[in-house]
Amino acid sequence: MERPWLSHYDPGVPATVSYPNWTLVDLLREAVETCPQKPAIDFYGKVLTYERLWQMVEDCALSFFRDGVEGGDRVMLFLPTVPQFVVCYYAALLIGAVPVLVYPLIEVDQLAELIASARPKILVGLDLKMPRIDSLLKRVDLKKIYVTSTDQCLPLIVRPGYWWKYREEIKTWKALPGKSRFSNLPFSGESLPGRKNIIYNLEPAPDDLAVLVYTSGTAGKQKGVALTHRNLVANTLQCLHWIPGLRYEDEVFLGILPLFHVYGMTVAMNLAIALKAKNVLMAQYDVGVLASLLLKNNVTFLPAVARIYADLVASQAKKLERLKTLKVCTSGADSLPALVRDQFYQLTGLLIGEGYGLSEASPVTHNNPLIRRQKTGSVGLPFPDTDARIVDPQSPEKDLPVGKVGELLVRGPQVMSGYWDDSQATDEVFAGDGWLRTGDLMKMDEDGFFYFVARSDNLIKVNGLKVYPAEVERVIEKHPAVEEAAVVGVPDDLWGQIVKAFVKPRTGAKVHTDEIISWCHNKLPGHKVPKQVSFIDRLPKNLLGKVIKRELK
Repeated sequence: MERPWLSHYDPGVPATVSYPNWTLVDLLREAVETCPQKPAIDFYGKVLTYERLWQMVEDCALSFFRDGVEGGDRVMLFLPTVPQFVVCYYAALLIGAVPVLVYPLIEVDQLAELIASARPKILVGLDLKMPRIDSLLKRVDLKKIYVTSTDQCLPLIVRPGYWWKYREEIKTWKALPGKSRFSNLPFSGESLPGRKNIIYNLEPAPDDLAVLVYTSGTAGKQKGVALTHRNLVANTLQCLHWIPGLRYEDEVFLGILPLFHVYGMTVAMNLAIALKAKNVLMAQYDVGVLASLLLKNNVTFLPAVARIYADLVASQAKKLERLKTLKVCTSGADSLPALVRDQFYQLTGLLIGEGYGLSEASPVTHNNPLIRRQKTGSVGLPFPDTDARIVDPQSPEKDLPVGKVGELLVRGPQVMSGYWDDSQATDEVFAGDGWLRTGDLMKMDEDGFFYFVARSDNLIKVNGLKVYPAEVERVIEKHPAVEEAAVVGVPDDLWGQIVKAFVKPRTGAKVHTDEIISWCHNKLPGHKVPKQVSFIDRLPKNLLGKVIKRELK
């Protein structure tokens, strides 16, 4: 097949990458053996070297094993972005077990569904979150429940502030009647006798299942995405080779992305370890703290989302102008507004590499060049060793010409083996010969740049005519009184569907329904103009800032 995108790669980016026959454990071991005394994690000033991180991983792995965890067993991580997440993730992998990544603010009923689906043997959670799900944990079949606390990894000088801030949650946790059922997570990092002889013959193979990640559920029921070690190592190395000039042992990441999301797992954790970098973790988002950490730690790599860049531009412009070490910025999960991208460039001189991915592809399949010209509105070019096609959604064997909107299909070493325990869904999502149906409507231009248009299940049909929500949203968001907008289809007896817009006005701005409709009439064909407009204080979003349109519907 033709690959027009290859000629638009940045200098030094290869068309294909050589992948070692490694597991994720090998990535960490390589860093430990190469630079044991280099900082691996910095958590608000408390630093773990790679050697100490490895000791903790070994100790935790041995405890899991002694509690009956074997190869292929699932270990559910109910943790925010804290060092314990990294330790437990790699500890499970070390003995061939499978981390199941869960959003720690998930609704109790949803958590019950995930436990029933993944059937984990043990669960590791944060102490302050346990009271909320205690009644559930009494009903599910778990061999062991481990708990840990954020303050275990904080510097001593910072802990009093943590205790004061979370005093009510700590009080609730300490008063929990069933607290004795939980075991403290082993986190000493001390050498336990005989551990190597016990656990080192349990390591996984590259094609073994590595991680279960559940889809975000923005459009429907969550499914367990089964990613192998080979998938995740490949995507980590694809990310590494996409960015010219990265230096082993020299980079400093700012880990603000949630590690329990596949974007954070790969780009903010596994990539940092592959580069033997220092990772400055943030457990809770605060744009002021984020800007201060960028400066204080001489951060070189910031993987983030559109909301974070918008907040930085809006409130931290003076600090952004002082950044001297930052050299790589990536954005994913949701569209990056062109205005934010341009303002960030004016302040820092850096191009944000907006990309595209999905959980089923580990997740990254596309990204914009970081040196050469980017194209406004594009999610970029396919990664090395990644093929992409635009096809007719009704006949996925039929390719569409350049510039036509259709469903994106992708193929590459990062594509999942299938959905967990769901052969029917797996069969439905693959179109043959390794091609994954993304369910996203896109178009490709003559240079091989791809443009996101809509989720196929969010496509609106007005009297048989297609309306792509993103097109309408971009028009509405150009109104000076509008901060954000989301568009959905509403059933209508006459037209089949009509367009409805949910609009969040800018702070202090006043805008009326008629103004929005008139604004759109001047810029869009009649069938694309919203017939209904609702003003809303907050759009429902998932943990990475993507609008959950099924809630709006």
